[in-house]
Amino acid sequence: MKQLLVEYGTPALVSVLGALIAFALKELRAYLAAKGSESKVAATLARMLLVVETVVDSIEQTVRPEVAKASADGTLTKEEGVALRDLALAKTLKFLGEGGVKSLSTALGIPASAITEYLLAQIEAAILRSKPK
Repeated sequence: MKQLLVEYGTPALVSVLGALIAFALKELRAYLAAKGSESKVAATLARMLLVVETVVDSIEQTVRPEVAKASADGTLTKEEGVALRDLALAKTLKFLGEGGVKSLSTALGIPASAITEYLLAQIEAAILRSKPK
């Protein structure tokens, strides 16, 4: 009986364990791939936010005071605000580069044509965050 168990049971047990190990490795690989993908998305979004914040801070410190000083009452007109926003967009796109825009498009799951609108929204949000409360 012992010999039958060793003769027939061992190969069956090895087959079952092999299948379980293969399944576990497949699941582990899928889990690690998903985590790696999440990490890339997070890194891409963090990079974009850093670029936007840097550009907005730079414009707030350099260009905006000159425009406000040139205005009669010291405040920006709607047109001047739009011009500053467009300058921030141009600088953000330049800093991100084509590769950064493609990465951002992939990370967000939106077409590259929609990136401009997304970045404008992020720029507006950064401007609001930079204003004293």
